[in-house]
Amino acid sequence: MSVSAGEESLATATLSVILQTSIEVKNDPSVLTATKEMFQLPVSCRYLLTHFRSRYTPLVGSRCEVKVHGFNRKHKGKVYLYGIDIALRVSTPLSATPVGDISWRFLGTCTGGRYEFTERGSQSYVPDGPWPRSDLTYLYIPGANIFPRYDFYNNMIYVKYKDFSGQVDACGFNIRFRPSDTSLGKRQLQVPGVSVVIRTDGKFMMVQSAPGARGGVRTDILDSSLKSKKLNRNRPAINCYGLKSYHQSTWLESGGVRTDIMDSSLKSKKLNRNRPAINCYGLTSYHQNTWLESGTEWLSRTDVMGLQPDGRDLKDLAQDSNLHPPHFMLLRMFESNATQNQPGAAKACSAITDTVKSCTDTSARKAAIARCFFILKRSKFVRCYDKGYKGGRILSLFNECFSAICGGSEAQCRATRQKLEECAFGNIPNAEVLLADLC
Repeated sequence: MSVSAGEESLATATLSVILQTSIEVKNDPSVLTATKEMFQLPVSCRYLLTHFRSRYTPLVGSRCEVKVHGFNRKHKGKVYLYGIDIALRVSTPLSATPVGDISWRFLGTCTGGRYEFTERGSQSYVPDGPWPRSDLTYLYIPGANIFPRYDFYNNMIYVKYKDFSGQVDACGFNIRFRPSDTSLGKRQLQVPGVSVVIRTDGKFMMVQSAPGARGGVRTDILDSSLKSKKLNRNRPAINCYGLKSYHQSTWLESGGVRTDIMDSSLKSKKLNRNRPAINCYGLTSYHQNTWLESGTEWLSRTDVMGLQPDGRDLKDLAQDSNLHPPHFMLLRMFESNATQNQPGAAKACSAITDTVKSCTDTSARKAAIARCFFILKRSKFVRCYDKGYKGGRILSLFNECFSAICGGSEAQCRATRQKLEECAFGNIPNAEVLLADLC
């Protein structure tokens, strides 16, 4: 039996092309967002880089929830990416208990071409730790093995989830991290930073209904992301992720598989025309009712530094707040209130969060971030004022500056300016003008 033109277009629309987006933290550090915009994040604090939920391909209807944090460290007058935290949870709508959880913290340093990595892990979904295990933790779950690998040739650690066939990214993403060489600096041959590549397609057909309820929807076993769409009962069944529909004759094309419109992960399987509906990991298929599962779902939308490919771009978000893009993202980072538990965490990171949240006047916030941002950005000034690696002293000065302009007294502002004068002249262009405009 051949497929009609209408049915072929339906199948073509629902078997998606592989698409992906990337979020990166580059040297100094600068964040490249999913909207392909870049901004500087010159603070030695911890931040939420991205948070999303993607489909777990080995199990129909299952999802991977992923959180990635980054944290920076100061070296002389600059700030570098020091490490990343990854938390992964695989869950299925058929069970309240997750299929599998795992979390990692990776630290990386490099001096004169010598790379060193430290890894800690947990067999739990703990985005903010703790990570008690010092061995290389891994996760075996139905359909895939999940564990990180070290690439000593390219001097990086990467996390890429494969199914048992080795062909499909089980969670639809991969992460690569290479530390900065604090000795070579710009002469480092291999580009440092972290790259998060996320698959953004993933729409596929699931054919299912409750036994004995041929026109009904089993809402009790469906994930909230599953959308319903009724089809004519005389149409051939659509595949249930990798399995052709249960009638022998209902191929997408008579006698074969439409490989040109299929994801490489879809496997063909012919079944006897008289067999009952296929059971797709607990969901019984029947060709009258069909649901579509969406691709990647973007979470924590107002907190992440990497933004979302389906959301508004950074320029528009900043314009709404009447702020420059790097100023807007720095305020967002502090307002997101990410847990500051990285090694050598400066207490000032949390203190600035309290200061920013207490400043509710829009014009005062704009003035404070505009006048104080140079404190974090000018590397010669940072190196002169703060000799440590935590960056606590320079962050405390920024906090004092922000507080003085946003609701502080004239005396507080003068005290901040006096501290700035300690290293400003000779290390900051137009220092006299900047200090005069401060208060």
